[in-house]
Amino acid sequence: MPTFWAYRGATGRGLWGSTHTSRLHTINTRTLRRALCCYIAVFEIKDKAELVTNPKMLAILLATLVLHLTDLIILFIATCANAWRTHGVTSYDLWYDCTQNNGEYHCRGTNDADWLQAVQALMVLATIFCLISFIIFLCQLFTLVKGGRFFFTAVFQVLASLFVMSGAIIYTVMSPEWKNENDTYGYAFVLAWLAFPLTLISGFIYIVLRKKE
Repeated sequence: MPTFWAYRGATGRGLWGSTHTSRLHTINTRTLRRALCCYIAVFEIKDKAELVTNPKMLAILLATLVLHLTDLIILFIATCANAWRTHGVTSYDLWYDCTQNNGEYHCRGTNDADWLQAVQALMVLATIFCLISFIIFLCQLFTLVKGGRFFFTAVFQVLASLFVMSGAIIYTVMSPEWKNENDTYGYAFVLAWLAFPLTLISGFIYIVLRKKE
């Protein structure tokens, strides 16, 4: 009897213990393979989801940057250009009254009315705050914790929109007292009013925008 068991064990056939171990090994191998396949499939799904999500986030980020730069350029032009009011070849405000003669511009300082100085200060503040907001946004892209919102950037951007709105309102209310009937509002005045909603929308976007987790 012992010889029989030794023989059967040596040949690997009919021994219950050896056969049971072999079956368990086969089952464990199949289970492991299935688990690995499921694991790989899950990661493939996640990778595909990230590939779909990242372009969208990149597009949102680029659109936000373009909008902010557009706001900054519009504010800079509206602040620096002396064309808030025009009459023929003459343009007025914010800083100089300029007349074009034979292709040359002859400028003189504008009047020192208090309301005009207030408009100048508000437009300068709006441009500076918009620039600071852009710099803060670039810094927060690298320093802000994942999942955080750009509230600090939004504060400066919303303040910039309030400054340009206040300046445009003051000029709209006060300038009729200074302009003639044939005077018209220039492109810088239009740009100032255009900058207000764009800057405000940009500020709201920063409030909603969240850094990708």
